[in-house]
Amino acid sequence: MNVSKLIDKCRQIDANEEQQHLKRIRSNGYTIVEEALSNQLVNQLLLMVRQQFNHQKKDTLSQVPAEWEADWILNLQNKDKEFIDLLDLPIARALMIRLLNDPHFRPFPATDPNYILGQFVARSSLEELELHIDAGMPQPGHDTTMIQMSFVLEDTNSENGCTHVVPGSHLLGEYSDRSYQNPMPVPGRAGDLLIWDARLWHGSKKNNTDNTRWCIIATFQRWWIKQSFDMPRALPENIYLKLTDKQKALIGYCTIPPLDEKERRTRAIKYSDLSETAEGLRSKS
Repeated sequence: MNVSKLIDKCRQIDANEEQQHLKRIRSNGYTIVEEALSNQLVNQLLLMVRQQFNHQKKDTLSQVPAEWEADWILNLQNKDKEFIDLLDLPIARALMIRLLNDPHFRPFPATDPNYILGQFVARSSLEELELHIDAGMPQPGHDTTMIQMSFVLEDTNSENGCTHVVPGSHLLGEYSDRSYQNPMPVPGRAGDLLIWDARLWHGSKKNNTDNTRWCIIATFQRWWIKQSFDMPRALPENIYLKLTDKQKALIGYCTIPPLDEKERRTRAIKYSDLSETAEGLRSKS
């Protein structure tokens, strides 16, 4: 069964629970949506991740530099369209619209997502990851420009290097203090969804076991922020052809900067102006 059909079988999140998660993100900087993914979906995603990682190990050109001190698969959006389908999880979309949508973005309805995908990876910890922020710069206040979401595929705890955070640090407007001694562990069970403000001081401890602890991490950001990779230019044509207009917008196809003012005078592109092919759209940019 494919990812989109398995998403339909995941538990529903009501308005009250959605509001609780929003409140936690805004006050503490993070929240955990327990059992957000069904066992079937977790098993399917874990199988896909392991297959991609094994393929990557055989392809020396695609291996991630060793200094990253973890097992990684970068740019999941380029590997399989079903990874992109995962981002249609209703609770993920609902929370991101509330936290990241630009209310003045005009090309398509305000009820549609207008945030974009900034980075999309799978990761299994090896060495310690120091406290850091992933937002481009710290800023105080409750409004954020970037949210990160970890789909937990294997149980995480202090022994195998779970995420550690400093609650409330997203409101400080400061870069992380890497000498901070008491970050709080945030263990998770397979199927949980861990969401945090990218300004939050966070990291992970060393994996002291011989086992993996795979998770999928999606970084969402406001439409005008530069992506970690040039996703619209890199996406394979065969994946582009399968995407909905909303998914194309998520990858960044509706906010590609024009070449100059003779092409167009705004980064905003309507659904109706999207090309039928990725190559056709790229040739205009």
